[in-house]
Amino acid sequence: MKFVEKTRARKDPNKPKRPGSAFFVFIMECREKFKEENPDYKYVAAVSDLFLIFFIVSSIVVNSERRA
Repeated sequence: MKFVEKTRARKDPNKPKRPGSAFFVFIMECREKFKEENPDYKYVAAVSDLFLIFFIVSSIVVNSERRA
């Protein structure tokens, strides 16, 4: 029995990346302002607080859409 080697297609380095999720877009917009207001925060603490803000805002939006 003979095994056939499979060759993978090469990845295109110029292929565009997928768009960022809503959370990452939110983080990129709000991180600088958050860092100015809270300079003593470490990166992980800042991202976790921003996630909490994002979660609250997105849940409010989803709930308001369900009621409409």
